[in-house]
Amino acid sequence: MSMSKTYHPLVKGLLDGERSLADLPPELRAEAEEAERLLGAVDRTPVSLSPALDARVMAAVRRRAASPVRRAWRRLVEPREFELRLRIRPWIAWGGALAVAAATALVVLGRPSVIPAGGPTPVRRTAARSVRPRAPVSELK
Repeated sequence: MSMSKTYHPLVKGLLDGERSLADLPPELRAEAEEAERLLGAVDRTPVSLSPALDARVMAAVRRRAASPVRRAWRRLVEPREFELRLRIRPWIAWGGALAVAAATALVVLGRPSVIPAGGPTPVRRTAARSVRPRAPVSELK
């Protein structure tokens, strides 16, 4: 038998103790008997570990948790909960909101997006060809 075999749900109910062998249809009884035979061969004695093993494992866990590097890393990366409480007067909140609204209005309405008709016409200036002033021709000789 393969280790990946799955049993019919009614056979699983038998193995769980929800049904009896007589409750199963005849075509599933052979499968149920095989499953019961395999379960009967399983060693069901309780497993107990030695106290020395438990002590060694716990000592290793405590040693690792006590490491200063690990504590510092944990302090950096672990999420923390904190509560922030603010007490502000209502008039301060309304004043702040009005100041933000006024600043927004100045930014939006303070700068016209088009030049009004009849206003100054923008002039484009060209840059000089040289930064140095020209020397008179008499000085060049």
